Amino acid sequence: MIRKITIPMHKENGSLVSLSNLLEAIPDNEWRWIIIEFYGIGSPPHGMTMDEFEESIRNEPNGLTVSWAELKEMGKNIEQTYDFLAVAYAPNSPLEVPPTDTESLNDSLGQCILIRAFDSMEWTVEVSDRLGFSEKLISAIARMK
Repeated sequence: MIRKITIPMHKENGSLVSLSNLLEAIPDNEWRWIIIEFYGIGSPPHGMTMDEFEESIRNEPNGLTVSWAELKEMGKNIEQTYDFLAVAYAPNSPLEVPPTDTESLNDSLGQCILIRAFDSMEWTVEVSDRLGFSEKLISAIARMK
């Protein structure tokens, strides 16, 4: 079973729920993370400009593969996310990247977690129950509102 939550990116007090905030709720892992889409403001990795970083993601036919540590570091350096789509794959699972218009996580492909930002308005997170912590993660994200 897949659990899904959508929360506003902007809290009632005016502060933002950042990519870094969401990533802090996810336990450390060895999954393969694929960034399929990104548009935002901040300091991208590897000394690139934001335009170069966004272009590098668009130029990768299967998205940009990053480690958990790289994704967390990226999250710390992003000030605001407008659009974002990343999928985590369990180790040894086939790497089948969903199109950017994907609507849901595909557990049968070994996908563990999907994180999507839409138009700087909301975050959607989907998590597979087979991970054993989906309820805890969904609850932690719900408290970020």
